[in-house]
Amino acid sequence: MIRRRDLVRNKHFENGFGVSLRHSVELFRRSKPILIIILLVLTVVSIVGKLDAQTTPVKTLRIRKGQSSILVRGILRPRAKQLYRLSGRAGQRLRVRLVSSRSSFEAFDAVLWVQSRKYYPGNKDTLLLEGVDRHGMTDWSGTLPITGEYEVIISNPDVSDHPIRHSVHYKLEVEIE
Repeated sequence: MIRRRDLVRNKHFENGFGVSLRHSVELFRRSKPILIIILLVLTVVSIVGKLDAQTTPVKTLRIRKGQSSILVRGILRPRAKQLYRLSGRAGQRLRVRLVSSRSSFEAFDAVLWVQSRKYYPGNKDTLLLEGVDRHGMTDWSGTLPITGEYEVIISNPDVSDHPIRHSVHYKLEVEIE
């Protein structure tokens, strides 16, 4: 029978796999760089997975019969986007307006774009509707060129190099006639 003091004196402990403690420690010392590389790879894979999961959320706007407008409230984290979809018919007039839902003294950095989900006649280089600024805006109105789905994209972009970023509380007013 092996006594504990013999094991301590010889430093010859065995784990459940028949490998001595001394051998296990030596194996760990040799494989430290490999373990570090494996941990780094797992960390990168985890981060990439989280970035993929942060795709732009999509919400569908449905304007009820008898109504011509809808008001949506939301919060955008820094560098985030929110996408709203709505259906419209060619010739309808659409107006979208983005305003802060907080005090007028709060910095409001959000912008919006309005686009068709399909290319339309006379405009084959962009999905943006006529009059929509490529850098974003807070108010747009125009006539829908085709029948189909349209998207309103709201973004809280970086507007400076300042390290402090803040969430934006907004109201989106959508009117369609």
